[in-house]
Amino acid sequence: CYKNVIFLFQTKINKIIGDECSIEQPKSVICSHRRVLPRYSFKGDEKVFICLNNSRKRYPVIDISTSGLSFQSKEKNLEVNQEIENVTAKMGKGKSIIFDASVKSCRHKDGKYVFGLEFTFIDMNHRRIVYDFVFYRMYPWLRPTNEFSRRDIWGLLQRSGIIDENSDKQFKRYFNKYFQSINSITNNPLIYFSLVRCKDNVLTALGSVLRIYNRTFLEQEVLSDSKSMLQIGSNTDMYLGLADFILNNPYCEYFIKYIAVDLSWHQDLFLNIDGLINDRDKFMFDKLQLFQCNTGQAAAVKLDTAYCCKTLNDAQEFIDFCTVSLSPLVADSYAYSSKQQLYLDEIGQVYQAFGLNVCRKIWCVVKDGTVIAYAVSEVYSGEFDLFDSVNACRVYFVSNKIDIKQVLAALMPDVSLFFRSLGREKFYIMIKAREKVAKEIRLPGLGYKCSVGRVIMNRQGISEYKLLLKDNFVL
Repeated sequence: CYKNVIFLFQTKINKIIGDECSIEQPKSVICSHRRVLPRYSFKGDEKVFICLNNSRKRYPVIDISTSGLSFQSKEKNLEVNQEIENVTAKMGKGKSIIFDASVKSCRHKDGKYVFGLEFTFIDMNHRRIVYDFVFYRMYPWLRPTNEFSRRDIWGLLQRSGIIDENSDKQFKRYFNKYFQSINSITNNPLIYFSLVRCKDNVLTALGSVLRIYNRTFLEQEVLSDSKSMLQIGSNTDMYLGLADFILNNPYCEYFIKYIAVDLSWHQDLFLNIDGLINDRDKFMFDKLQLFQCNTGQAAAVKLDTAYCCKTLNDAQEFIDFCTVSLSPLVADSYAYSSKQQLYLDEIGQVYQAFGLNVCRKIWCVVKDGTVIAYAVSEVYSGEFDLFDSVNACRVYFVSNKIDIKQVLAALMPDVSLFFRSLGREKFYIMIKAREKVAKEIRLPGLGYKCSVGRVIMNRQGISEYKLLLKDNFVL
């Protein structure tokens, strides 16, 4: 065990020197983090109590986490491994939780008994109460976005430098839609979570995560004021807070984030973490090239008749391509691994429950009867991202010897029509290519934006990412 992580592996000891030993490199290492959100120990003036067996007798709680709690009793009224039901905890401010638990430990201390309980069943809403209780005591300067006004958020955008007093009316209208959208679902753990950092009554950062697939959340780029943006490690508290949320969300198995790579320290941060974790099945950082497409101008693209864009009717064809050409982490995180996941039916039902929609469509580009590229496009209703990165088309090339410009030219008319039919005037195209090649592509309605970093993690990778941030990158 090292730094709250248990490592399990098989190996052979080569030699023993004093208190140390030399071992063969294990073929695989399994690690398990003990808990994803640390226990919060109550201070002297904080009072939280539990009641057992529907009685009115109260027992003081010593500490609590999202996985359990410990409490104090004058008598030994429980046994280790005993299962107990309908335990009530009074959390203060009129909030209570009810849960079932297993007694994991009992120790005698200072004439009293201290029992450790592990939650075996707790309603999601009650789990959320526990999570909020612990989270906002661990990060007292981070607050839910819905505690602040439209003017507060707009002021942060101005201080960030991305807008000014002369910002165009179109962006202001988009911001108003964005604010309405996030307020409609703010901090509903099924789909969305948003935080701001507030110090001395001034907002200095904004961050959020959105559930984009059934088991995948997208972290939207953390926005901070211009002063914080230039400080190395200034936003790691936001990254930690968002990581804690998704680790405690039962629907999260994968995590994606896109980051602007023009800040070298930001790029170096994730490159360093990628190097420290050094396991592409858990964590990966790479670069993509980003274009913006205007749907109204795509019809002017002149097509090479040798290239043809077709709607993909055989889902298995694309799944087979992903199995061979993409890493399991990438394929799983983007929901490319099975027909059940591919067309987002399950997450679509979740969105519909909030009066929202999500739609995915897949195309292939054919030359001389052979598929040379695939394109996956997604449209989300609502405005949940100031940078609109969720409404995008990702293009995958079958080989490296492809004329990227002609592939994009073949795709643009059909893909643009798809986005335009769903109310989108612009969308992003993401490709894996060298920056120099991407910058040289010129097509009507298509503009090169920048190179972006992409980070993908599974749940175990998120746990290690969080620990590395906390131990190495927090100022």
